[in-house]
Amino acid sequence: QRRGGPLNERALIDLLRASSEPFDRAWQVFDRVDLDVILDLGQVQTLEEITLSCFENNDARVFLPASVEISVSSDNKDYKVVASQNLDLPEKAQPVSIKNLTYDLKKAQARYIHIKAKNIGTLPAWHRNAGQPFAGPLMYFDEIIVR
Repeated sequence: QRRGGPLNERALIDLLRASSEPFDRAWQVFDRVDLDVILDLGQVQTLEEITLSCFENNDARVFLPASVEISVSSDNKDYKVVASQNLDLPEKAQPVSIKNLTYDLKKAQARYIHIKAKNIGTLPAWHRNAGQPFAGPLMYFDEIIVR
């Protein structure tokens, strides 16, 4: 279930940066689900890097993804993984911050970029809402910037 922010398929690429306020409507909120998007660049291009802007506010159940995978394709059928990262689950609440996860795209030639960010699934045992059926982990994303 995606919620929050404008219901606009371009919200992640509109170049309007969200603030560090959790209720900023520029944040796209993913409630207990993964981010899974494909960007169509319109034509094959040389890709240098991609940055995924995330919000972290563990006390408010907002966590960074458990993992990120970036794949590229020229035809939107055959994708090649060019970057991936597993992120550690924090052992305690982290300071509220905006984190930019940046990945080298290795000068890949592609028109399509497939971005997957996996939700942590359940709140860690140390979280005050752990085990509560109404309270699952959230992911907040704003801009996806491709260079």
